[in-house]
Amino acid sequence: MTSAVDVASALPLWVGSLADVDDLLPVTAAAFDVVILDEASAVDQTLAATALLRGRRAVVVGDPRQLRAVPSVTDRDVEDALAAEGVDDPGLAAKLDVDVLHGHGAKGG
Repeated sequence: MTSAVDVASALPLWVGSLADVDDLLPVTAAAFDVVILDEASAVDQTLAATALLRGRRAVVVGDPRQLRAVPSVTDRDVEDALAAEGVDDPGLAAKLDVDVLHGHGAKGG
C-alpha cells in the first residue's frame, strides 16, 4: 500500500480543495512540510482538520470580516466523534459546541 510520505516524495506540491485532499491522499500525520489553507474563514472545519493533520506546519489565511461557512457538523456529530475516540470530557465538549464555534453565541441564548 502506498503511504502519504511516498506520495509527498513523488509529488511534493498539491493544489486542490479540501475534499480532494481527503479523497486522494492517505491520512498520515506530517506527510507534507507545510499545508496552506486559504480562505480559512469559509472552509468546512472538519475537512480542514484532516488536511492540517497532513502537514508539519501550516499557513492559515482568511478574512475575519468574510461570512463564515455554514456548518454541516451538528453538536451530535461532535459528541459522537468524541465518544467514538473515548474522550469523556464535558468541558471539552462545551468548547467544541458548534454554535459557539461559529459565532452564534451559547445555546439557548
